[in-house]
Amino acid sequence: MEASFTEDLRKFVNSTTLSDVDLLIGPEEVIRHGHSFLLRARSPYFEAVLDSSPQEPTTTTTTTTTTKRILLRLPNMDVDTFDRILEYLYTGQTVLDLDHIAQIYNASLELQLDRVQAACKQVVRESLSVESALVMLATIWPAEDLRSLTLSFIHAYADVLLLDESLAVLDEEMLIAAISPPEGLLDLSELTVWRAIVGWATARCGLGDPTAPFPVMPQWPGRVLVLLTHPRVRRAPRNRRRSNGNDDGEVAGEQDDTEDEETEEEEEEEEEEEREDEEEVDEVTVPALHPQEDDEVIRMSAADHQRLCETLAPLLDLVRFERLSADDYFRLVESTRLVPPEISQKVYRHHAVSEFVIGSRIQEWHL
Repeated sequence: MEASFTEDLRKFVNSTTLSDVDLLIGPEEVIRHGHSFLLRARSPYFEAVLDSSPQEPTTTTTTTTTTKRILLRLPNMDVDTFDRILEYLYTGQTVLDLDHIAQIYNASLELQLDRVQAACKQVVRESLSVESALVMLATIWPAEDLRSLTLSFIHAYADVLLLDESLAVLDEEMLIAAISPPEGLLDLSELTVWRAIVGWATARCGLGDPTAPFPVMPQWPGRVLVLLTHPRVRRAPRNRRRSNGNDDGEVAGEQDDTEDEETEEEEEEEEEEEREDEEEVDEVTVPALHPQEDDEVIRMSAADHQRLCETLAPLLDLVRFERLSADDYFRLVESTRLVPPEISQKVYRHHAVSEFVIGSRIQEWHL
């Protein structure tokens, strides 16, 4: 009986039969038809709007009588989203897929549809997993309540998720929210956060495979050592024409052919040198450090390194570098040259003061 009743009502979804409301959806004002008695009963929003909307007399094409219709505009609503909402209003059912759930949820907020909101939240809760959470965050970001649900899950599993390849799907705002909730930074290893933001920036710049996050952390005493590459400076082309230096100003063309023209072998050598000049690059170690056996050496162009620094700059406050030991900071952070000198100075100053205070207390204890 209930299923039959639902299917009977479905026939009236966007039907002109007995409809008395015209809804203009989106900026293009796509028309949808509704029935005021049902819209009033199903949505407090429509109840208030319909009671305050003037009815416009119009003449239909199927009768000579004048009927009263109500015109409503919803310019900020997507047509596909409204179609799903309209189906729910008539049948109590609709399709809640993750690709559209943020839009449906926001529409249900506007139309005061509490049951749709609850259903959307339930779908998100049931869909959350370590494998899907980051992608879901990017998908449902426009819906604030659904975003909060997803972020709570991410914060609970941050030590795993922040090193997942899916982190690259987040934009900068999303990444900051994933690492830094409103109540403060997560209690994570600073090296985990450092790896997360550098891996994210590397992927966003198109410089690496997100499945192999940069930097890889070598065991002590190994360092993450970045070696920059610069284009080889092209040599000036040789002069193929020689002057004869005669006092009378005669041109070199009057010299003997053996002195005026280069041999075929010389020309081939010169062309080969020009090709090498264009294709080769010189690897230049910018810091005055040489790779050691335990180092993780990463080579990239100076231009790519600069792009990486610029992408990372807004995220550096997410890492509490002072929590790292001076040794770890030097070998795993500073040697990448991805942080400005003032941060390094602050870190080393912090450790110098800490060691001085600890040393003073130990000395007092033994007095």
